[in-house]
Amino acid sequence: MLGFTQQEQKIVLFLVFSLVVGAGVQLYKRVVGQSQEQQLNAAFIEEFRERAAAVNSDSLASASSSLSSVNSPSPRQKPFSGGVREAEKATGRNRKVNINSSTSAELEALPRIGPTLAKRIVEYRNKHGEFSQVRDLIKVKGIGKSTLKELEPYVALK
Repeated sequence: MLGFTQQEQKIVLFLVFSLVVGAGVQLYKRVVGQSQEQQLNAAFIEEFRERAAAVNSDSLASASSSLSSVNSPSPRQKPFSGGVREAEKATGRNRKVNINSSTSAELEALPRIGPTLAKRIVEYRNKHGEFSQVRDLIKVKGIGKSTLKELEPYVALK
């Protein structure tokens, strides 16, 4: 066989056999995987549409109530001028959160804090006690200097 030794011939045959088996497995995965993937995609799309409809109806109701409160200011409130600061105040985003007593849900309202990071903050506080300063948040896994800098205006100790 083309001047190969018997051992080289066995190696070449083994490699060709491996290539054929691998190609067969890939073909099988594509054929079977596509039908399963299509079923999963259909289920995912349906679930997504249901959740989107629920979120849209909830957000429309809350947005209309927010707009009505913004458009008709109380005597103490300044009228909404459309600026970023006023929008933050209208949504309550400018309110400071006490990191020593807040719940996970309250922490999630902070920028760049999701459910996992909020849970880590609460767990760290329960394990190590109250934070003595806002900068102690950097000791929580997942909070770096940039996250801390963004959080500082929104958090307080008391």
